[in-house]
Amino acid sequence: MKTLIVFASSKGYVTECVDLLKKKITEECETLNLKKEKLKKPLTEYDTVVIGGSIHIGKIQKSIKKFCTENLEQLRSRKIGLFLCCMEEEKFDEYIQENFPEEIRNKASVISCFGGRIDMDQQNFLVKKMLKKVKGSSESVFQEKPQAVTDFAGELMKH
Repeated sequence: MKTLIVFASSKGYVTECVDLLKKKITEECETLNLKKEKLKKPLTEYDTVVIGGSIHIGKIQKSIKKFCTENLEQLRSRKIGLFLCCMEEEKFDEYIQENFPEEIRNKASVISCFGGRIDMDQQNFLVKKMLKKVKGSSESVFQEKPQAVTDFAGELMKH
């Protein structure tokens, strides 16, 4: 059994979650950060494909949406796992629905929220201003859920 974790990360929390997930998956596992690299092998070489990213203003990274659309046919015959890193867990179901094609959502054997992080030290001036206006605060927020990553891996290996 071989697993591919496809993700997009620019600030680091998603990458940290993927690193932990890779350690927890008990079969051969590779990662693909669409922000840095392209798919090198056909998806037919993998039994399981995990897809995830972070939510920014309600949307996942465009590269994730494009990956799902371009590989929909091959994804139909793979075991699928989906995850999001987001701060508004109450909107998680809405975000999953809006950011992944229905065929992929329906095929997924496990879907989870890994929490989120807004580290103000990593933001540029404009993002800090916008976040302060939206959140009403300029403080960093850490809502990380490493146990959700561990649980996700366990569920994925069960199915």
